Amino acid sequence: MTEIIATERLSICAWELDDADTLAKLSWNPGLGEYGIQKYANLSTDEARAWIEKQIASYDAVGTCRFAIVLKKTGQLIGISGMYVRSPKIDDGLDINWRYPIAFRGKGYAFEAAECLIGFAFDMLEKPHVNAFISPDNEPSKALAEKLGFKFVRMAEELNRPAELWQITSDERIDTLDLSVDDDFADDED
Repeated sequence: MTEIIATERLSICAWELDDADTLAKLSWNPGLGEYGIQKYANLSTDEARAWIEKQIASYDAVGTCRFAIVLKKTGQLIGISGMYVRSPKIDDGLDINWRYPIAFRGKGYAFEAAECLIGFAFDMLEKPHVNAFISPDNEPSKALAEKLGFKFVRMAEELNRPAELWQITSDERIDTLDLSVDDDFADDED
């Protein structure tokens, strides 16, 4: 895994094909696939590798994907969170998701990673908004979306299943992430 951005406690990393065994092991942890519209649970190493290949292609194409979330203190893979371009594309924003096994919930990791990724979407990728499609029965994700500043927009459909569309715009975001260039390190033009 290669760190792309980081928070105080987390490394947000791009996947490498060598991470397939690690992802497959994580996928067997209870809760990773809970509320999932796509399959995240109980992956074989081959399924994990195929999924990682898609994330690598996404990162190469648009500069973002569903990233590996790694605990800095231990180097342990603790979840998946990231952004992607919806197919078919519905607007100029990105979609965000977060997946954590039960053992890593309630510690603020999902909020910390999502807050960082939202800042990345607005500050580095210059996206006008970020969408979250959430299963109607997924109360924990709806609470997290609200805490992050997302607003419910409307009911929608995700892979032929009902979903709630939540959205945050660059004007509404929680502005705690500073990705600006430090003037002391900026290149001087003579």
